Amino acid sequence: SPDIMTATLPGGEFKVSAFLACPDKLRVLTVAEGSAFVGEGEFACCPSLISVKFPSTLRSIGRCAFQGYNQMKSLTLPEGLLEVGEAAFDGCQELLSVAFPTTLRKIDRYAFSCCKALPLVDLPEGLLDVGEFAFDSCENVRTLRIPGSLTVVKKDMFGNLNNLKVLTFGEGVRVIDEDAFRCCGELQSVTFPSTLVSIGIRAFEDCNKLSVLALPEGLCDVGEEA
Repeated sequence: SPDIMTATLPGGEFKVSAFLACPDKLRVLTVAEGSAFVGEGEFACCPSLISVKFPSTLRSIGRCAFQGYNQMKSLTLPEGLLEVGEAAFDGCQELLSVAFPTTLRKIDRYAFSCCKALPLVDLPEGLLDVGEFAFDSCENVRTLRIPGSLTVVKKDMFGNLNNLKVLTFGEGVRVIDEDAFRCCGELQSVTFPSTLVSIGIRAFEDCNKLSVLALPEGLCDVGEEA
């Protein structure tokens, strides 16, 4: 029904895009205890959605699960969650905060790209893999902390963060890949870890306000136009 405003998703398996283009008035969603995952595309294109409550049993959020414009302002991902799939929250342009669990191990490519209102990204220690373009074009992010457990910062992972001012790397990060922070034009402060050995080509291209950089002694390779 187009008049549904609140829904509870029971535990169990749902087909791809089971709730695609769900009712325009759906505002509150509860995923029931016992659910281990939210499937691919299940809640894409729900323009009135403002709140999602996830269960403690959740382990995975599938590809494009909540992709597209909605009205979610905050997102709390539960302890126990291991993976956020490709483009799962891509284009959630009203999102102001995301609380990541300490159990999170993987954020796939484009997972939070174009979350244009998000001001802060604080990734948890223990995170092992973040895909390309995962936070690309999150243009309101001002502060970003990358944990030491994420040893490789991949290509274009954080490009076009137009208002990023402060960037901090935890001890353990070894490689910053090509184009990783391209076009972060307001970036003024970067704290590199002593573990860093490689910075790829164009990694900080067009970061024009970076005037002084303290590079670690163990850095072996700096790419062209880095």
